[in-house]
Amino acid sequence: MGRQRLGILGGTFDPIHNGHLMIARAMLDKLGLDRILFIPDYIPPHKRGWHCSPSADRLAMTILAAAEDPRYTVSPMELDRGGVSYTCDTLRQLYRKWHRFYDLYFIIGADSAEQLPTWHHIREAMTYATFAAAARPGFAPHKEKVSEELARQGLRNLVWVETPELDISSTAIRERIRKGEPVDTMIPKAVAEYIEQRDLYRQ
Repeated sequence: MGRQRLGILGGTFDPIHNGHLMIARAMLDKLGLDRILFIPDYIPPHKRGWHCSPSADRLAMTILAAAEDPRYTVSPMELDRGGVSYTCDTLRQLYRKWHRFYDLYFIIGADSAEQLPTWHHIREAMTYATFAAAARPGFAPHKEKVSEELARQGLRNLVWVETPELDISSTAIRERIRKGEPVDTMIPKAVAEYIEQRDLYRQ
């Protein structure tokens, strides 16, 4: 078997939702990926001091959501590592383990692409993986400007992937659950059932 393409999608996943899964499907189709690896983070660099749900719950919800497609898998590597979940550390670890078999694609949102120059050891991270930015329709006019600015800073290993617009956020889901409002169109059924069983986000 020849080399394959592995997409990596990280996040707090508190909870994972249909927007995450939509981006994963778009990346699979448009980049010709063979697999998507979901990685819940332990402490996201941009959310230090923010309280999130227990790691075990976030991991369990991600596993339940990933069960809908055999091309999806989940790694607890950042949870196991602990500390701040720097992308460079994760990609370095994955590259050392799998670079003989996989080309790595690290999936980010369009807004994150603009912030890449502020990321921890981003130039090193881009030696391990191609960064794949989800370009929702409203962001399309800004792609070239962002790419040019990144290139000026030596950050060129980035591709844009057109993805549908889906206005869903974990923050909005948590708020709706707290208010007792329905979220069944925003998250997979298995995740909704888990949240109910564990009584998450009620307070």
